[in-house]
Amino acid sequence: MALGERARAKRRLPDNSGLKSVIVSTKGRLRQPPDSQPPGSSTAPSFGGILSDGIDGQSSSNILVNEALLLAVLALTAYAVFTVDSEAWRGWYPQEILYRVPLDNWRTYEKAVSVDPVPIKAAITGVTYLIGDWLAQAQSLQKQGKSWLDADRSRLLRSTAVGLVLLGPLAHFYYDFVATLSDWSVPSKIFLDQTLYLAFYNTVYYVSLTVLAGKSVGEAWEEYTKQWWLLLSSGWKLWPLVGIVTYTLIPQQNRVLWIDAIEIVYSAILSSITNREEDGTDP
Repeated sequence: MALGERARAKRRLPDNSGLKSVIVSTKGRLRQPPDSQPPGSSTAPSFGGILSDGIDGQSSSNILVNEALLLAVLALTAYAVFTVDSEAWRGWYPQEILYRVPLDNWRTYEKAVSVDPVPIKAAITGVTYLIGDWLAQAQSLQKQGKSWLDADRSRLLRSTAVGLVLLGPLAHFYYDFVATLSDWSVPSKIFLDQTLYLAFYNTVYYVSLTVLAGKSVGEAWEEYTKQWWLLLSSGWKLWPLVGIVTYTLIPQQNRVLWIDAIEIVYSAILSSITNREEDGTDP
């Protein structure tokens, strides 16, 4: 009889198995890490995501500004080149205009350089160092998976300023001086190029560019003393052969123009070495 009453009492107790499963499930969700939320659930944006979006936005705007400036410069340059004979176009055929464009631009350059040699050569050297620095930045940006249009404009302006204000006039007066050494042989002139002149030229470039980047003269000089041999030996891979052509084939008034054409490559090399810390490349 007692056994029968106990069995009936047990049957009257409520079944708590469903409640236990709910509790276990709730505990599991509480222990679940934040990153394992189910798909479709909404989460607040992280600070890192906001920062990344901001950086991408800055990069995009920088590219757009650089692209607009580049297109404007190219358009103005093309206009100046193709309209060099605009005052005498009356009655000319388009083919005649295109035929005369290279020759008349060259004559315009020779006339300008004979009248104002220093400003013209300085401007050409400034453009040379603008292009060279952009090439150096493009190589660095490509390694980072970025567009070559995402260049640092302040760095481009610094390189342009050094070429325009310092290196262009320096090259003009140096080659005028070498022209007075009529009794020197070509190898002797090339030796002078590749020792005293190249060392001084590299020093002016490196120190002035580093100072314009915001460092003191002492810091710039300290950095230069660690890089001077690399800069000098890099020049030796290029300039001796160029010097042979310079002193045997190129007229005196066109030597800076010839040097600047080759110097696009050299300025890119100089920029890469000088801006290694900024680019994050190994020495």
